Amino acid sequence: LSSCVAHAIFMDATHDNQTQIETRTVYNVLPNAALVAMACCASGSTKGYDELVPHHVHVVNEARQFASWSDVAPEVDEAAFVTANSGIVEGKRALNRLHAWMGEQGYGQVFVDQVTEHIVAVTRHRPSTHESVVLVAHTAFWSPRDWHVATESNAG
Repeated sequence: LSSCVAHAIFMDATHDNQTQIETRTVYNVLPNAALVAMACCASGSTKGYDELVPHHVHVVNEARQFASWSDVAPEVDEAAFVTANSGIVEGKRALNRLHAWMGEQGYGQVFVDQVTEHIVAVTRHRPSTHESVVLVAHTAFWSPRDWHVATESNAG
């Protein structure tokens, strides 16, 4: 074995923090996951994020039961099962596939631009072919009803 620097891992949520639903809004969960998927390093998540669990899942003292995975939509007690249609599971699956594909194809450069208070653009660039993948994410740190939209009458 030879020594080396540990590679980075970028998480959309970690087990020791409150959920984004508690600290921001449910509307920010998918844009945040998309931004993480554009990172040029390993990415990860925590139990409950994809299912939009609205409370912190404590990894040591959690007494609540986790929902079981099901490949088919259950006909009874939907709350007891997680499927591809639950929360953002299918969206995260697509983002994870994109993340893996960009890594495999050599999209090794990352450029980030905060366009506005709520809009972030991330570009993954492939130097060998000059191809790029661009994500434009609309974050939602606050509820949409609290957003201020500039108009000609109130613009600065």
